[in-house]
Amino acid sequence: PQSEDLQAAMTESGGQGIFTAEENGIQQEQILYTKYSSGRSRQFSIQTRIVRGMDGKNILYKKAEYPEGKAHIAHIEEAGRRLAELWRERGQLSVNKCSPYDGRVEFEFLQGTTVEEELDRLLAQGKSQEAAETLRKAVLRIQESAQPQDFCMTPEFQTVFGGAQVPSGAPSFAVADVDLIFSNLLMTEDGCFRVLDYEWTFFFPVPVDYILFRALYYYLQSAPIRAEFGREFDFYGEFGIVPKQQEIYLKMEQKFQSYVAGGGISPGSLYH
Repeated sequence: PQSEDLQAAMTESGGQGIFTAEENGIQQEQILYTKYSSGRSRQFSIQTRIVRGMDGKNILYKKAEYPEGKAHIAHIEEAGRRLAELWRERGQLSVNKCSPYDGRVEFEFLQGTTVEEELDRLLAQGKSQEAAETLRKAVLRIQESAQPQDFCMTPEFQTVFGGAQVPSGAPSFAVADVDLIFSNLLMTEDGCFRVLDYEWTFFFPVPVDYILFRALYYYLQSAPIRAEFGREFDFYGEFGIVPKQQEIYLKMEQKFQSYVAGGGISPGSLYH
């Protein structure tokens, strides 16, 4: 699954709420936006919601759809803590901070432009060279976000990604957010790159190149103008992701999607 695209949720939340939640007859919060995950097993099925509180401030949160998903919500909070520690030293990426509240995790409501939005803007203006530089800078931030370690196969990796033929010793992140796609990287006015959503973070080694592959794949394959951009610049080759590796990573991605879906890949799961 791609990220829940929290930036899109933030943008869409400017409209009127569809109804007001009440508790004991007292108005609690106005619901501005709700998105339900689809094609997932019950343990990963969640709601992403934006509400306006009684103080007029917008709150973005995720909550489990079913009781089986409570552990996944707790995992998101833990992932935020571990990634913040991992990324603090180099300062290339920072997390969209979250905090637990009443069985859900609440996120900062941030303003900015995602890398995806900036790439699309430049491509629409015919500025492919500038778009390429923007993409390269984003990829470099991912690569340099933390000190890599040598890859080693683990049972947890096999559960999620299968028995992929990843070379032993391949550069990997020990705490790995595999969803560092361009819609998930928010550029803020202070010059930071904030990671909006880190739901799909794992606490075992995952190859850095797989994370980069996902970022490139989900951007370049999702619209004709983006595909043309990918043909103009061989980004896979530029970042050393050769065709054989691409095949390995695509199989890993299919296994990952199957894991999330509970055994069966949902229709269009490589794009949602």
